[in-house]
Amino acid sequence: MDITVRNRLRDIFNKHDVAGIYFDKETNYDEYDPEINQLIFVLNKINNLSQMQTALLKIFENMFWKGFVKKKYSDNLAKELYGLLREDYIAR
Repeated sequence: MDITVRNRLRDIFNKHDVAGIYFDKETNYDEYDPEINQLIFVLNKINNLSQMQTALLKIFENMFWKGFVKKKYSDNLAKELYGLLREDYIAR
């Protein structure tokens, strides 16, 4: 994946900080990289917003535990991520 797209993904994950683990760009800008890597792995299976929402919930359950990240917060993250990925795909 292009580093520019990866950094945009980082910016979006950090902005939403649904797990409460991001502090600042100097301290832990790449804190969500494990979640981003898991998302990249399943991107080819995501065809709509609902699938993105489901994928994110599963990723966060994998990394933490079920219910750790509230669905309404991960849904907001999913909307922005899905928009970015659609935009990136269309730009190609």
